Amino acid sequence: MEGEAKRDFPASIGYQSPWYREFRLIEDYFSRLNTALTRGKSRVRIGVVHPIESHWLCCGPIDQTFLEREELEDNFNNIVKWLIFGLLDFDFISESLLPTLCPSSVSKTFTVGAMEYDMIVVPGCRTLRATTVERLESFVQSGGHVVFMGEPAHLLDAKASDRVRELARQCVVIPVSKSSLLTSLDEFRDVDIRLENGERPDNFLYQMRCDGDGRWLFICHSEDKRPREDSAGYPFMETIEIRISGVWNPTLYNAMNGNICTCSAVSDQNDTRVACEISIHDSILLHLEPSVPSCGTDNVERAELDRIQESIEIMDPVAITLSEPNALLLDMAEYSFDGGEWESEEEILRIDQLFREKLGYLLRTDAIPQPWVNPSTDSHSHQLALRFTFHSNVDLKSPFLALENPEATQIMMNGVCIPSKVTGWYVDESIKTIALPDISAGKSEIVLTIPFGPTTNVEWCYLLGDFGVRVDGRLKRIIDPVRTISFGDWTVQGLPFYTGNLVYHCAITSQGGRLILEATNFTNPLLSVSLNDTEKGKIAFAPFKLDLGYVEEGVHTLEITAYGHRFNAFGCVHNSDPDFRWFGPNAWRTSGYSWSYQYQLKPMGVMTSPRILR
Repeated sequence: MEGEAKRDFPASIGYQSPWYREFRLIEDYFSRLNTALTRGKSRVRIGVVHPIESHWLCCGPIDQTFLEREELEDNFNNIVKWLIFGLLDFDFISESLLPTLCPSSVSKTFTVGAMEYDMIVVPGCRTLRATTVERLESFVQSGGHVVFMGEPAHLLDAKASDRVRELARQCVVIPVSKSSLLTSLDEFRDVDIRLENGERPDNFLYQMRCDGDGRWLFICHSEDKRPREDSAGYPFMETIEIRISGVWNPTLYNAMNGNICTCSAVSDQNDTRVACEISIHDSILLHLEPSVPSCGTDNVERAELDRIQESIEIMDPVAITLSEPNALLLDMAEYSFDGGEWESEEEILRIDQLFREKLGYLLRTDAIPQPWVNPSTDSHSHQLALRFTFHSNVDLKSPFLALENPEATQIMMNGVCIPSKVTGWYVDESIKTIALPDISAGKSEIVLTIPFGPTTNVEWCYLLGDFGVRVDGRLKRIIDPVRTISFGDWTVQGLPFYTGNLVYHCAITSQGGRLILEATNFTNPLLSVSLNDTEKGKIAFAPFKLDLGYVEEGVHTLEITAYGHRFNAFGCVHNSDPDFRWFGPNAWRTSGYSWSYQYQLKPMGVMTSPRILR
């Protein structure tokens, strides 16, 4: 994380992340999926001729070609969405590669490389290649199926020709509409999904793979929508029916926890139907064997969870424990160039930019050279002084200063020179800690004097210790240490720049019986739950419930660990543009309406009281 590396997105997936030890929760899931979804060969029965060459013909002056290009682009995007979310898997066919991948004479299946298609879709095209039309004609003559969407192409190899229109007369021609497309391809469907009311949902994706005599079927949600809610406003499981063409005996592979179980299914001569309960963050992995389905558990545990009726909110405030010292962000300072007059307070990265512009150095932006490009003999003949001022309501015992390159930095604390003796590090090994003397309540200042050259990294610093912090707009003040908080945003409860893990210590009372913890509203990457010092599991995905098992009568200690993320200490906390999407070094160096001296912090914590269900 040294220098600009901390602003290189995506962020490092390593020890710098407060929840890096929990990465296996999601990485094991992907590993299990990878094992299944790289076996055999994907089963795709529909090929779609890619219309890119028709789009090329429309390239020209915007005032003459924009509308036609926009129409082609919209039609193309619609076809993709209609097929994918209509649960009709397909491959694009490249006209330029087709002659080398497809024999000139095509049988009843349209062979392209290792794939064989039963149906070819030709979207609205202005032109087709003669080599493509030749193979489509052979395919149709062999009994193959071709669908033309919209008006058939009137050009062949970009020259006027009726050959495509003559071919289209032997095929099915449909308008550019969702219903027409899905209806015309229905007989080539392998998978369908229906809700309890018979409606086909529009937010599922699937992949089917042939693996020997069996098949793998993976189904997942396509969008991270808000979970569906019951009448009381809480997430619930919805029932879907998966319809699979053919007679199969399905086995459910739980990619999240590794469990394997049979699942209930019914079949007739045409298809197999599997009923599943699923939440918005769930996915389903089935292995299909070619035999009559056997009866299974049908996810009994989840059904039992949903039968829980009584609920009790955990009352706050509750005691907390922090996994690392609290932090006061030191990102605003008065500054002096080469021993000159002190200038008014400014943000550190902006100060660095001002000095670089003054000296004619390259700016540290998205285009900055990598460190190994810079000569190692850069001189640091200039000097930058930074004066941080902060106020405290309380005396601070044994605080630390965290900064980069302290060995070359002169540190003064309230007029006293502080030895640059490294005692440890904060978040990343390149951000080192220096022990400071006790600090009395009131106004204090820290002055850093830094040798400055083209490769110098001038970065934010952090005051660390056992204290709280209050932020009002751009103003910061140290307050009493935080020992208890209420459920809600912890950034307004004394921990605005705290980015580590936080443990909520809760007392719950059991009458003896099975208990479920439900935590539906939190901003952390995930929660980890322990009962009486025994870990019970994680909460990260809808429906945000965790089975605590049988809990004996009496009072018990429930600990909920909310894992942090590093935004509020290292993120672009002065970027006030809510629509900003490209997070590289320049995201920290915005200007105009995208810049704010007031801190733009992310809410953190368990935002509403968890519930105990029984």
